[in-house]
Amino acid sequence: METLKRLEESLHLSQEVFDSYFSGDDDKICAEVTDLCKKAYNEADCDAEYRIHRLLYKIYSLHSTLPSSGHETPENSYVLTKVRNLIENAFIKYLDRQIPNDFFELISTNSENFWRDVKEQIRNHKADNHPLYEQFLRREASVDDIKYYLLQESAIDASTDDYVALTQIGTKNEIKMEMAKNFWDEMGNGDIDLVHSHLFMKALTSLKLDEMNIFDIFEPETFVCGNLQLMLALSRKYFYLSVGYFLAVEFMVPKRFGRVMLGWRRNNLDSGDEAYYKVHITTDVEHTRGWVENVVVPLLRKYPDSRQDILRGVYFRLFTSTRYLDALFHKMSNNKKIDQQEIMLKTTLNYQTTNVL
Repeated sequence: METLKRLEESLHLSQEVFDSYFSGDDDKICAEVTDLCKKAYNEADCDAEYRIHRLLYKIYSLHSTLPSSGHETPENSYVLTKVRNLIENAFIKYLDRQIPNDFFELISTNSENFWRDVKEQIRNHKADNHPLYEQFLRREASVDDIKYYLLQESAIDASTDDYVALTQIGTKNEIKMEMAKNFWDEMGNGDIDLVHSHLFMKALTSLKLDEMNIFDIFEPETFVCGNLQLMLALSRKYFYLSVGYFLAVEFMVPKRFGRVMLGWRRNNLDSGDEAYYKVHITTDVEHTRGWVENVVVPLLRKYPDSRQDILRGVYFRLFTSTRYLDALFHKMSNNKKIDQQEIMLKTTLNYQTTNVL
């Protein structure tokens, strides 16, 4: 696995230098990645899954973050493209295997009743009633627990505006208009102080988390959730999966964030810094309705075959979110207190190896 370590540590190079450096090694690299994917998804090897998703997250960062002016990156390297495709294909196949056999049969083929049935499936799923929100964050979490939760969420929530912007590429008419409205809400409707990503950073800042390099304290499941969102948004071939994924995201957010706010207030944290969570409790109810009426239903009418991919996207979100919340709940409820000094030490020690992000 030494070759993959060299690959991960070379992501700061230009594309030309990167591909030249690994010239002749691409077959070996692909063989190592294939082996890790088999271990991760056929043998349930947690370390292998962590390694491939850590690498994939770093590859995606080349497509989702701005380099410094004049600095070239290996964003479109043929070696990285091969690696990315191998991991994505294995990841998708794994997710498809998790879908219950009767899931598609439980959803109406009538576009008008589609959302009624999907909503029922979401409400009955553990992801929408998870004890991390319903029990722990709401009633038990300490300030340090909330800090830990926010750090993990930064891999997902901090880039929703980019996710919506990427998803709308190629859409038309009411679908593009709905996504534009959603994006404009993410942009604070033109008020820079109300931009949702800014509000999230404000919450991090209030808890003195904004200057931490947090890559090395992400849980394995955090990488999985962050990668799923980026994977679906970055590729047009995953568009219909992305529509279903985001439908599930929007629907579950208001209740989840309401629980976070209860924990925030129970710990007497500054009410002015809970704005990120407060705004989503109302706007995401509207977003869900608009997404159904102006994105999902029009797609189902025009492209009936999109039904299965939209449903796959819904379930991908439910499954990965449950795994993620299970992991956080296990860590926080067992430890009871997240050691912030340990986190700070770890991020300081690992800063030099993670600054490619």
